[in-house]
Amino acid sequence: MFDIDTGSATQNTYALPINLILGWQVYSAKNWGWNFKAFFGYAGYSSDVTTPDNSATLKFSSSALHYGIEASYLYDFIVSQQHTFGMNVGIGYEFGTFIGQKLDTESLDSYTKTSSISSIGVHYFLNVKHQFWLTYKYKSGYNVGDGGNQNVNGAQLKYSTTPNNVLTFAYAYKF
Repeated sequence: MFDIDTGSATQNTYALPINLILGWQVYSAKNWGWNFKAFFGYAGYSSDVTTPDNSATLKFSSSALHYGIEASYLYDFIVSQQHTFGMNVGIGYEFGTFIGQKLDTESLDSYTKTSSISSIGVHYFLNVKHQFWLTYKYKSGYNVGDGGNQNVNGAQLKYSTTPNNVLTFAYAYKF
């Protein structure tokens, strides 16, 4: 998201982040429990941004380190020795450090921002040890005013590389 003196431009970008998740999971009953985790990951963003007046298209790139904590409530619809299938709802808090940002050839300042996370998803456990998660996460708190602010070519540029919603697929091995 960009906000230049003359207007604003928003560009959607798709990224494939890589995360390391460490956590703890406990079941209070046969079909419901809790999952607590901490995560650390990297994502690279790259996109074309069209200026508000459609006069130019600029290349934007950024790298990000995302880290935080999350707690999820687990409810299982199917529970057996071999297969478990259920849903999960969670909340969390994330930090995003955005580094190496460039708009065409202009380097932009790095910054760190925070966001709350709310999530909903499904999970499948195979033989208890192999766990697969598909989760939609909404990240509130990231917006264009929360990013960097820099003078570029005589105009004040506010920018933000902020993922507001994310669809994640995760694999976990339970020790």
